[in-house]
Amino acid sequence: MSTGRRTALSAMLLILVMVTQLACQVLAPADKPTATQSESQASSTPASATALIPATEVELEVTPEVEATPEAQKPDPTPVTLPPAEAGIACFGTTASGITCLDEQAWTTYTTDNSAIAANSAQKMAACPDGRLLVVQGLGISVFEGGAWKELSAGWGSDIANSVACDAQGGVWVALFRGAAFFDGSQWTSYTSEQILGGEVSADLFQEIAVSSTGTVWIMNNSSLASFDGSAWTGYSKGKELEEAVSLSALAFDSQGYPWVGITNGVMSFDGSKWNYHKKSDLGGVNSLAVDALGRTLVGTADKGVFMYEASLWTEFDLQQEKLASNKIRSIAADARGRVWVSTQWGLAVFANGSWQAYRMDNSELVENDIWSAVVFAGGPTLPEAQDKPKGILSGQILEAGGNPLADAPVEICVEQLGSIFYGDTPCSDQPFMLKTMTDGDGRFILPDVPAGYYIITVNSGDGWAQLTGQYSAFSERVLVGAGDDVDVGELTLQ
Repeated sequence: MSTGRRTALSAMLLILVMVTQLACQVLAPADKPTATQSESQASSTPASATALIPATEVELEVTPEVEATPEAQKPDPTPVTLPPAEAGIACFGTTASGITCLDEQAWTTYTTDNSAIAANSAQKMAACPDGRLLVVQGLGISVFEGGAWKELSAGWGSDIANSVACDAQGGVWVALFRGAAFFDGSQWTSYTSEQILGGEVSADLFQEIAVSSTGTVWIMNNSSLASFDGSAWTGYSKGKELEEAVSLSALAFDSQGYPWVGITNGVMSFDGSKWNYHKKSDLGGVNSLAVDALGRTLVGTADKGVFMYEASLWTEFDLQQEKLASNKIRSIAADARGRVWVSTQWGLAVFANGSWQAYRMDNSELVENDIWSAVVFAGGPTLPEAQDKPKGILSGQILEAGGNPLADAPVEICVEQLGSIFYGDTPCSDQPFMLKTMTDGDGRFILPDVPAGYYIITVNSGDGWAQLTGQYSAFSERVLVGAGDDVDVGELTLQ
């Protein structure tokens, strides 16, 4: 058991052996919910801990949604038989817990403690044709090759790398704040924003870079993109090949090497001569994109789940339809077997043959449920069986600002980051998993049957909800409950 005394409500354990002093943040309900809540989520808080939405695998039937084309018919099912693909690894990056890779044998996590990786953060990664894994890490690139890590230092100067890609010859491309850089194995070549965009000056940072199967390099910022054929750059922006001003946010390629780009209300694709727009008004913005081996375009959103675009029709997978574990998508990758790997704020979801398989800390060897990036080599690994890990216990004591116990107060824990406002009836009620209970007369609470993972604690003091946050009250602070652990966070005092 882990115990301790806290002087503020927002002081808690980040890991079982670390005590962190934190700030308190008041949560306020939003006027207009963005998600429909289930009847069980809207129920009143019981005196004992209750699991509202259990972690489950979901078998689904796809029902396409057609927009503005009532006469359109559902396309014939796409054949799922693909040529045999060589097995490969899949790797998943986090903000602070390293990189976990899955192969045919096991899950392996690489951190600064057990490997030569430069840092434990991995928000942007790239899978190279030669089998190398590249990881963006600020002023350098970590390279995983031959089972070992090495560092490729920032030969482009003092600018921070935002994205990385590699070509078939082993060259490395990096997207920078105001340009790009290329490493041919011996020296770096830099390109300014003006060179890339044909003399135009852009204040937007270049956030994405990728190399197509044809060898063309594509780079993108928020309002413009450009291609490089090995000798010259061609820029695309409003009034210059693009019909309208668009907010660009993600980049992927189809089987012919043509780019697909995320925009605010859908995606646009290039056919070699012009850009075509495929819009969906309620998409709400794109933050990740992939085209799978079956030719389907998968679109990840910040809070509306995954949309699939196929044969001019859109299909939605989200939490409300119980077709996706989390609506908050971080990244999407596709393998050569036709499977799609989706990293979310609550674990990894793999879409294969019409159904989703979820992997989290409570049923796999993932060390973090909030996964920022995912890459897959070749056909990817065989999906492992989900584990049945023992559940833990989370407890503590809530005190008022004056030190008196806060009795009979609702307490909730949930799994995804909270801002300063929430959209459900309570802070955790519209999340993919939550537990709730009440404090007793001494202000103590106990939550049994807690699956392994990181959790955010919230409490209603009677004057409103508050959460435990980090030092600057910008992010939710989390408690780690390991498989079978009994974790006591001690005294949490309202400020």
